[in-house]
Amino acid sequence: MYFTEKYDFEENGKRYEKQVKYFVALIQNPEVKILKSELQNYKWLNFDDAMKLITYQGAKNILKKVQKYINKKGTNFHPF
Repeated sequence: MYFTEKYDFEENGKRYEKQVKYFVALIQNPEVKILKSELQNYKWLNFDDAMKLITYQGAKNILKKVQKYINKKGTNFHPF
């Protein structure tokens, strides 16, 4: 399962359209192996702490949708 965010932005006088897919997944081990070429840092947070940390409204909207999806699935959550 994934959620999609689309937005436009401008950089160096050129307009871009961007589409980002956020994948929902369950983990068995909270340890993360960071590929420095793909990820600078990570942090595991509960919903409320994540909402406080996120500054971009589009990302907050996606997180709310994910929480709603997980809550709807309940304890039997299995995204695939």
